[in-house]
Amino acid sequence: MAIDERLPLAAQWISALLIGSSILAALVLPAADAQRLDYKFRPLDPVLYKATILVDPCKDQVLAGGRGFSCCKSSGIAVCQDHPEAVVAEEDLHIAYFQNAHIPVCLGEFESDPDCGSFIEIHKYGDYAIESSVELRNEWPNGFESIFIPTENLCAGSYELWWVVRTPSGPYVQYTKPFWVVDPSCDDPRLPPRPQTQSTATAATQQQHRAGSSEDGGGEQRKLAL
Repeated sequence: MAIDERLPLAAQWISALLIGSSILAALVLPAADAQRLDYKFRPLDPVLYKATILVDPCKDQVLAGGRGFSCCKSSGIAVCQDHPEAVVAEEDLHIAYFQNAHIPVCLGEFESDPDCGSFIEIHKYGDYAIESSVELRNEWPNGFESIFIPTENLCAGSYELWWVVRTPSGPYVQYTKPFWVVDPSCDDPRLPPRPQTQSTATAATQQQHRAGSSEDGGGEQRKLAL
């Protein structure tokens, strides 16, 4: 965009400033159809408010009492489970969420706006890029609510669930929940190692023992064949 040299010098300076501001805004501000990543971390006041996310809350069907994936719906924490340490990234991950306050939901002309409303997002550890997300549509949940979030594109590594309220001034992160994917094993070297729990350590030891036993058995069979 050119500046009209026929204008007085002061007017040319003003035009240059306006053009520069427009170019800067185009570079800095996100496009209308782009996902905003200018996150602001604003945890809820723990004295007044409570927010929680549980991973795979009905994994143990014995503890679920035969209710299947509904074991943690409209319920308290006593009947819900939490298994963030050994997630298998299949098509969807079952999660439960709770907040003792109003959950903002966008309606009307903003109902389909991706930058408006409450969402739970999956992020790699230390990364603002969204791996997956699901919108929360229940404004006044009675106890825990459960929902599924896609995980088919996740590889083994460390991730976090972010409870995000998206607004015109940017997305606000109110709560984060770490979890670890153990399969599939397309590891990302940028991710920190998953802390080893007693169950995963026992499983690894048993797998090594089985591998050693199969090798010994194969050697004995070869000796007998000779």
